[in-house]
Amino acid sequence: MGWVLTVAGAILGPVPVLPGAVLLIPGVAILCAESRWVRALLRRYHHQHLMKKALREAERLGIKINLDHDPEVDGRLPAPPGPPKGKDA
Repeated sequence: MGWVLTVAGAILGPVPVLPGAVLLIPGVAILCAESRWVRALLRRYHHQHLMKKALREAERLGIKINLDHDPEVDGRLPAPPGPPKGKDA
């Protein structure tokens, strides 16, 4: 039932007769209650959204946060400095 409501809501989203959100929101709510996969997907989206919002706020305050490769955390060695390897090298 959750998949039916979700798909119907997604299809009827752009149609002006019946707003898709009326079907989409209950469909996603049913899927979250029944499916661990959907809960994990929505949780991941929520965390990414919050991270982007926090980074924008930090940047607005003048704080630069670098989320690039960190060898202490990743356990991988950093790339050696020098010219990039390509066809001309």
